[in-house]
Amino acid sequence: MLGLSMCLQPFTIDPYLASYPAIETDFDVTTALIQFSMTGVTLGFAFGQIFAGTLSDAIGRRIPMIFAVSLYAVSAFAMLWATNIETFIALRTLMAVGASAAGVLANAVVRDLYSGKPMMKMLSRVFLVQGLSPILGPIIGSWLSEVVLWREVFGIFAGFGSVVALLAIVFLKETLHTEDRKESPFSGMGKRFAAVLRDRIYIGLLILSVVQTVSLFAYLNIVPFLFRDSGYGLSVGEFGFWFSFNSVMSVIGVQVGARLGVKFKAQWMLVAVVATAVAAGLALTLLGLANAPFALAEVALAVLILCFGATIPLIQTLALTPHGHEAGTAASLLGVSNFLVTSLFSPVYTLVPLDSAAPLGMLMGGAYLIGLLSLIFIVRPKTVPDLSN
Repeated sequence: MLGLSMCLQPFTIDPYLASYPAIETDFDVTTALIQFSMTGVTLGFAFGQIFAGTLSDAIGRRIPMIFAVSLYAVSAFAMLWATNIETFIALRTLMAVGASAAGVLANAVVRDLYSGKPMMKMLSRVFLVQGLSPILGPIIGSWLSEVVLWREVFGIFAGFGSVVALLAIVFLKETLHTEDRKESPFSGMGKRFAAVLRDRIYIGLLILSVVQTVSLFAYLNIVPFLFRDSGYGLSVGEFGFWFSFNSVMSVIGVQVGARLGVKFKAQWMLVAVVATAVAAGLALTLLGLANAPFALAEVALAVLILCFGATIPLIQTLALTPHGHEAGTAASLLGVSNFLVTSLFSPVYTLVPLDSAAPLGMLMGGAYLIGLLSLIFIVRPKTVPDLSN
């Protein structure tokens, strides 16, 4: 059930990428405005995470989870009646609020039950289920975009959200006991945030998490147009296949990152993965400048997405393990920082040329370079305590 609830965030984005041209035509708006609708999504992700985590530290995880998943389902269902771009953006924002809240609550539930290396193992299992969504989402979305209207695609995923809400009602037990809860939802919020922000290691990991999310959203905003109309000229089906292939690489990355983090020191594995992403970003830039064929650019992109997946269990475990008493707050601060900064960065995506992979390579590689510097100079891997067994 936790894995399914974490599917909602990818399902707020991935299934609809292939429908962007149809949505653009239906609303008679520019490509840039459709891309800019992702700002609403990222703001929704930020808003949902900051309130879900801190609220759940005070009242528990179960009720907020049920509400969050239900909000996603209702908002997606209402998209059937969206008649203009303003309504479209508003409803996607509400979907994002519900989806992000569900994701941060799932992480908090895992932290309630596990810490250290057992937490990393559990996260790898949860993300194995969640990882199906970015694989199946583009494939299903690409297929549906050819047989139904784009509004009906939202309706189908509203049904999925309804099923997850029902599962939460029936099967999710409360994991934060009354004696472990904070005094009130909001009066102690500042203290909980302060406790997390005093942790230098957490701050360094937070910076890495933010810049790699900026990198991921550069990929999500640019690739639908780079792969299809403006760049490599792929068909809808080809786009869906390669986007899903990259999503498979992300799932593989999560499993590889978790296994390496259990077998070796997680902080050093994180350094190695981020350094690899920097190299892949440089390679993508050079391939774009050389007008290399799609296959070569795709290899570099696949490595970048593999690295993104590999960092997830490493960052989550290293950041949340020391903060068991404020797990919801720590998880929400990671999420809200990721999506708030990304939403501020969203206008930049609309300015990126879409006829070459070089700008995307510079964006993604540059973001990971900042993350690598944060690891080296702020986290300082030698000072990070080893995870318990």
